[in-house]
Amino acid sequence: MRVFRVAARALVEEVLRRGDLQAGGSVSRLLQGAEGHRLLQAEGGARNEVALVLTIARPDLSLTIHGRIDRLWESPPCIEEIKTTGLPPSLIGEEDFPPHWAQAFVYGYIYASQNGLSSIAIRLTYLNPQSGERLSFTKEKALSELSAFFSSLVEPYLAFLRAGIHHQSLLAGEIAALRFPFPSLRKGQADLMQAAARCLQGGGRLLAEAPTGIGKTLSLLFPTLQALGRGEVNRIFYLSARGTGKAAALDCLCGLGLNNLRAIELAAKEKLCPFARSYCENGACPNAKGYYDRLPEALAWVLRQKSPYTMELLQKTALEHSLCPHEFSLDLSLHCEILIGDYNYAFDPRARLQRFFGGGRRQQALLIDEAHNLPARSREMFSAEIGSALFAPLERAAKGAKNSPGAAELAAFLREVKACFAQEDKPSPFFEMEPPPFLEALQALFPRINEENFSAEIEPLRECFWAAEAFLRCAGEGFKNSLALYSGEGRSWSVRLLCLDASPMLEEIYKKAKSVVLFSATLSPSPFYARLCGLPGAETLALPSPFPAENLRCLHLPLEMRYSRREGGYAPAADAAAAFVKTKKRGNFLVFCPSFAYMQRFQIELMLRLSGAKLFAQKQGMGEAERAAFLARFSAQSEGLQVGLAVLGGVFAEAIDLPGERLSGAVLLGVGLPQIAPENEALRWFFDERAEDGFAYAYVYPGLTRVLQAAGRVIRGEDDRGALLLIDERYGRPPYPDLLPPAWNPLPVDGPKAIAEALEGFWEE
Repeated sequence: MRVFRVAARALVEEVLRRGDLQAGGSVSRLLQGAEGHRLLQAEGGARNEVALVLTIARPDLSLTIHGRIDRLWESPPCIEEIKTTGLPPSLIGEEDFPPHWAQAFVYGYIYASQNGLSSIAIRLTYLNPQSGERLSFTKEKALSELSAFFSSLVEPYLAFLRAGIHHQSLLAGEIAALRFPFPSLRKGQADLMQAAARCLQGGGRLLAEAPTGIGKTLSLLFPTLQALGRGEVNRIFYLSARGTGKAAALDCLCGLGLNNLRAIELAAKEKLCPFARSYCENGACPNAKGYYDRLPEALAWVLRQKSPYTMELLQKTALEHSLCPHEFSLDLSLHCEILIGDYNYAFDPRARLQRFFGGGRRQQALLIDEAHNLPARSREMFSAEIGSALFAPLERAAKGAKNSPGAAELAAFLREVKACFAQEDKPSPFFEMEPPPFLEALQALFPRINEENFSAEIEPLRECFWAAEAFLRCAGEGFKNSLALYSGEGRSWSVRLLCLDASPMLEEIYKKAKSVVLFSATLSPSPFYARLCGLPGAETLALPSPFPAENLRCLHLPLEMRYSRREGGYAPAADAAAAFVKTKKRGNFLVFCPSFAYMQRFQIELMLRLSGAKLFAQKQGMGEAERAAFLARFSAQSEGLQVGLAVLGGVFAEAIDLPGERLSGAVLLGVGLPQIAPENEALRWFFDERAEDGFAYAYVYPGLTRVLQAAGRVIRGEDDRGALLLIDERYGRPPYPDLLPPAWNPLPVDGPKAIAEALEGFWEE
């Protein structure tokens, strides 16, 4: 027998939801809603938050319905459901919101049937928490009437559950018959699949470093699908930092040919929606009108199509049915077994899918691709910034509304911010480990930004509102691992809440899943990544390269590359890079530079030494078309020598695939250390204070990841041959020799002649 559990509100929404799509409520409105409930519940005379549970048993399934009565009077019996509203309650009619009555009727039926009552009073109360105005409607209902209504809800829901059971049975049978799509496993692939299977079966946590070319995506999706078929998990999230990772997962699923598998590609609203965000927030979007009336037909149609449900299919289907594409994708995701998207759908407090990551633990698996990006990305997610430029339009708008409460609260907020910058002895920028003192003033201000009618353009006010909301949300997540970073002076200022360690927040998200697997080609050293990714005590796996070690020739030239001593090193570095490239008569090479500024100088020096080669360089802020054109130049049929210059840690240093003759070798200038900046210095200080190696956490290990990722572009398959040239004397000193992959075994060279000799005959072997 299958066992299910549903909240009364969710039951009502699933069966009766009709009408328009409503814009999501803000944090302030949610807080007001909770405060409104507390206001009425504090009046006494009734029991508050009374829990109800009812289980319906059928031969094939069991359904438990649960909920809480807001207020319960026992003599005479009366159930009250409280709804907060921004409208004046006097404008609300008794029958305006049928789902509100339906939820209260469900509570009424459960309570009356379990307490032997033949009838019960049902009260629906609307409260405006700002004005305090309230309005109540009461209906006396017989148990027989409530029973008939309850059955009219439950029977369609049971049919919905049975359809889901049938689909899952078909999928389970299909997965049971699934065979690995290749005749043999690559070296290390079996180890990775077995570790993933243990993690999935036991509800564990796994940190897996598996080199490029081992087939990580398939190695992890295959055992996870098997766990899905066995019922060990019921939903899979495949999350990646880059579009290439998501595309690889989609391609892999297509190749498995599972006709009953439902997989969806999640995408941001901006990518799916043809309208500006203001349409949504102003309630002017035509796709929101009658959204829930048209949703069932669209869902039924798309679920008959073979997945994966790509962004293009979602957008096309939604617009053909006049639906909001973004909301349609979220509603469809509830019917899917695999969700593929960016990290933020699980971790970002501003974008997290609460329908999957709210509440308690669920039977879902998280597969986190390119996990070396997670520490930095998660710190960004729990950071937020506000500044003078954001509030300038609001200041101008408030000048004409001096008697408005919002204008007064804005003035109070700005005074408190400016007081933070008033002391003469503070450096700029400076940071403090205490929450900003103006948080209370901002808390009072930001609901006004959204609700008051200042005479100004609405878009700047909305941007101000969302930034203020994000700032307060991040502050509310807990400040113990953050600091306030202040910069600017006078009328130009900014304050950033800078998260320095997001691992506790990541751990909380992992608790919502049964199994978690983080994987990447570069997760060394594993204690560093286990610590910052919130996986203390997790199983770790580090697999060697499956390709012959002799296919990679790694050279090390010990030139001084420190920023402070770099000025005289351009010429010898260019001599070495040119000698390296010229060891091959025809081929494509990448030269990775420490920064764009360095690259500009270095490109000139290299051009003087490679006059017969074609040189081209990465530009700042390249769009997708420019990036594609850059990569297209790396053709296997290229004539002569081609050299592309790119930045270590940039878009061409990871997640690009240039197999075979498309890339012959790479030169890495420097050890990839991030730039010295207030944020990185704060990171260093933070971990030093905790007796951890702050310099390694802030600079060495992130730099090493950049190096390993860039070098990983060279060998992409078992037939590839390629060479690396590491230019920096630090590669020969601790801690780097112990951190580099053993298979590299760098050969020391002292100049262009030694480089040519080291590669003599290599390309012909």
